[in-house]
Amino acid sequence: MCFAVIIGWNMKEYLSSIIVISIGVSLFELLAPSDEGFLKYIRLIGALCLVCVMIGPLNAIGETLSDNFLEDLKDNLTNNSKEELEDQYNNLLNEYLNNYSVDSLNNQIEILLEENFGIPRSECEVNTYTTFENGKLAITEIQILLSGNSIFQNPYTIEKYISNICTAECKVLIK
Repeated sequence: MCFAVIIGWNMKEYLSSIIVISIGVSLFELLAPSDEGFLKYIRLIGALCLVCVMIGPLNAIGETLSDNFLEDLKDNLTNNSKEELEDQYNNLLNEYLNNYSVDSLNNQIEILLEENFGIPRSECEVNTYTTFENGKLAITEIQILLSGNSIFQNPYTIEKYISNICTAECKVLIK
């Protein structure tokens, strides 16, 4: 009931429209010739009319939402200067590239650990922490979590190897 009121429809009009169409279709069925094929078409047209009346509120909701969405979009575009929009775009792009680069770097480190130390990828988890310095991505720290038989590897040689490659502090931890 609240649904129709929210979008500005009068519930009495809505229900009365459905009832009038239902009664109208029933009257046409009674007055129509008893040919079964003809009755099918009357029922089809009546059902289509009922469906149109029933989805009427959805149309009103769609118009209301689209109007509000377009107004909000217009307000955002007119209120933001070109420089602000470019900054927003650059921030989103940098964030995406940062996440992609970090995932790729973590994968590469796992491959290096497997090739050089025999640590299976299933027994290590690499976490890379980064920042932006002067618009460039910089690695601040790399953490490697070892589990399983890999915990018996010498953590200092792994830390030294990864630190030399990535020029960042590396810590090897045990899960």
